Amino acid sequence: MGHAAIFINIAALIIGALAVFYSYQTHKTYKYPFLRSYMIFLIFFNISILTDLTANYFYTNLAGDTDTSQYPLVIRIIAIFVYFFYIALTYILIQVTQALRDKKMSSRIKLCFAVGTALVMVIYGIGVLFSPQDTLHNRLIIVDIFVMTTILILTYLFLIRLLIYSKKLPDPNKSKIINAFGIFYVSGYTLLFALIAFPESIRFFSFLGTHLLFNLFPFFWIKQYLQKYWSVSPLIMDKVNLDRIYDKYGISQRERDIAGLLMQGKSNKEIADSLYIAPNTVKNHIHSLFQKLQVRSRFQLMNFFLRNQQKP
Repeated sequence: MGHAAIFINIAALIIGALAVFYSYQTHKTYKYPFLRSYMIFLIFFNISILTDLTANYFYTNLAGDTDTSQYPLVIRIIAIFVYFFYIALTYILIQVTQALRDKKMSSRIKLCFAVGTALVMVIYGIGVLFSPQDTLHNRLIIVDIFVMTTILILTYLFLIRLLIYSKKLPDPNKSKIINAFGIFYVSGYTLLFALIAFPESIRFFSFLGTHLLFNLFPFFWIKQYLQKYWSVSPLIMDKVNLDRIYDKYGISQRERDIAGLLMQGKSNKEIADSLYIAPNTVKNHIHSLFQKLQVRSRFQLMNFFLRNQQKP
């Protein structure tokens, strides 16, 4: 079982590295603020997989080395890091849900997480490092249940809040993107919670399967929802409304052409090919366009048009 776990975790790590790179490339192109938080979430998620992989390696290869006195201590220290990353993952996922709602993490939430994490790590660390070997397992189970239950409750609260928010959005395209994200992670965490009731053998490999699933989701979500729907949102504006905004801010015809292609989700290279101009020229026009409209990213550009659409 240990070798199979190591193999599955390595496969999940490879897919995870590709998912991080894909989200980075998308963020680099479109500058969506929440993608940065999501990319950090994926990084921490895969670090937790790497930590789990390390634990499985020690269990598989060192369990028989009864003369290795440091073995129990190594496993205990790894366990502390595993829980640190679980808590960090929850914090970052909540940060992503807030960013998708165009909000920042409040100071109250940050303080609660800081205090809660410190308490858990201290209690867990004392228990892991100083509990006798014969009582360690039962005590870790109690801590495990408490931490995982708290994590699941917090995650559910913020994901459900995100789903409620998506239903109230006037923009149906943005609603689809946020709804798909919320439904997946609500379903994913529900699956993780339900697996507790399954036999250990089934639970073990199912948990590993979720590692793969969580790393595959970014490819699907970014390609099928984010790039498809978020990019086209401003296209619901009529030409008269667009021209009114362009005239008001002194946008040149070339900048208008480029703005239209930006809102279709085109990259700088695709815009250059469409307009038969150099990529550097595209970059200069985009810089000028952003300065005139006082925005700093494509995401802010799209939000700018959506906001001004509602102002006659």
